[in-house]
Amino acid sequence: MYPIASRTRARPWQRWFAVVAAINAGIAVSYVGLWLISMAQGLFWRADFTAYYTAWTMVRAGAAAQVYDFAVQAVYQQRVLGGRSFSEGLLPYVNPPHVTLFFAPLAWLTLPHAFYLWTAGQGVLLVVLIRTTLALTADWLSRERLAALCAMLAFPPLLFTLLRGSFSLLVLVAVLGLYRYQIARRPGRAGLWLAMASMKPQLVLLPALAMLVGRRWRVLRTAGLAGIACVLAATLAFGPQSWLGFLQAVRTIDRYYGIFGIVPATMYNLKGTLTLWLGNEQGVLIGMVSAIAFALGVCATLWLWRRPWAPGSNQFALRFAQTVLLGLVLGPHLHSHDGLVLVAPVLIVAQYLYTDPARRHLAAGFTLVPLITLLGEFGLAGALGIRLPTLLMILLGLWLAREIRRCPD
Repeated sequence: MYPIASRTRARPWQRWFAVVAAINAGIAVSYVGLWLISMAQGLFWRADFTAYYTAWTMVRAGAAAQVYDFAVQAVYQQRVLGGRSFSEGLLPYVNPPHVTLFFAPLAWLTLPHAFYLWTAGQGVLLVVLIRTTLALTADWLSRERLAALCAMLAFPPLLFTLLRGSFSLLVLVAVLGLYRYQIARRPGRAGLWLAMASMKPQLVLLPALAMLVGRRWRVLRTAGLAGIACVLAATLAFGPQSWLGFLQAVRTIDRYYGIFGIVPATMYNLKGTLTLWLGNEQGVLIGMVSAIAFALGVCATLWLWRRPWAPGSNQFALRFAQTVLLGLVLGPHLHSHDGLVLVAPVLIVAQYLYTDPARRHLAAGFTLVPLITLLGEFGLAGALGIRLPTLLMILLGLWLAREIRRCPD
């Protein structure tokens, strides 16, 4: 690592940190207001959480064997919503069986109360995220740590996650936990965080593959044992057919374009970009190209981690950030709230740049990501043929590829 420069001399980019931090802090505060307005207007029934609650209600009613039957889901969801309905009559549930098992007790609460309790859990995760960010930026000046926190809290996908009640915040915390405890050489905790990320497995397939290629056996052993326990518990509760139903539901959802709440054109990945270019009508072609691209991402991950590496090294930081990016851009689904996981590679790269006095000013540029994302989401949308967060990820990935080649092992 590069030595940390003296803290006594203020520089222009440090003042930049302060200005942008103030702007981002204002944006973050506005998110609280938007959440409260949504609560007052009773809009949370439109959240992804309703799909989760539908599945948990089915378990409570003794219909666990039909959790992944979309026709049955629609019946239960319409009962839950009491006359309200999503377009096409259903927002499908496609999370793994162990997720269904662990959170099914929430169905004993009403939908609003379950959502508020869920949001309280999200608040706990947010505290963990803040503490993790502070730990990873421990060598930064206080104003710059504050700027990093404000940028993270102002990142629009965080608002989307809290409004929709999705698992994206949990996955982000898990990815950063995997990275942080690898650096700390605590493979047991790293493995537990990897297992936790299986709540949304498509977002962490490549980081898990990296641990395998890198022969992180203790990480994989802990994650594997936790994963086996989850699988056994869900299988005992719902039967082995639940896993087949889950896989079939995933395959079915992957073919949906513009229906049942699945709108690839709004995604922050290759699939979303191809949909903007070709339209929903070319779903089969888009799916085929996306699958080939993900296979290439797997090959790239195998290549990235083929050489020895040490946790805490610059190479580890760069490779890990690149692996997460590949999974996001080339993965099958990356809805706007899932874009929250982008915080992980951005934070890792910012920390890498900050440790180099000659390039420390570049880290300040990442505080603009929330503003750029807001412009892309509420201004340009898909007018450019690619969403701005997707473009940012591609540019960051290209820079990482160059930096990995230049950086010594």
